[in-house]
Amino acid sequence: MVNYKIKWEIDIEADSPEEAVGKALEIQRDVESLANIFEVTDSEGNVKEIDVLAYDNGVDNIRYVNKVIKNHGEFSTFDVEAEDSPTVTNLGNVMQLAEDFHEGYATCTTYIGSREESQQDVSYEDLLKIDPFILEHIASLAENWEAESLKTEKRISD
Repeated sequence: MVNYKIKWEIDIEADSPEEAVGKALEIQRDVESLANIFEVTDSEGNVKEIDVLAYDNGVDNIRYVNKVIKNHGEFSTFDVEAEDSPTVTNLGNVMQLAEDFHEGYATCTTYIGSREESQQDVSYEDLLKIDPFILEHIASLAENWEAESLKTEKRISD
């Protein structure tokens, strides 16, 4: 277990510190509020900015991807003729791409330059922790897979 310091910052005009806190709390609890970005610092001093709305959308995307795979089977970026693969990491000429999608996880391929180096299965939850937008990209690919699968099923039944 790691200790985290959570910081949410806002500028508020008020007549007293208590009134300022009340206004901040009201803004934070408002479901329509855009006060959803937090700065998180771990015990080693590493800082990460977390967008709660993007994270919530990521959880919804995980559910959707798993549902599509359960209903239509596993798929790859090749199967959906994707223009690109979701980028998990990109450091210089080392890149890890999510390319094969299974219920609960993606198989990510690491490339050094253009040479395939290794593969690793990474859970959707771990991908969400890295960057919620990875799951947004995967959900978009799953949507394409679902549409293609439904077209194929319709042609077979006709």
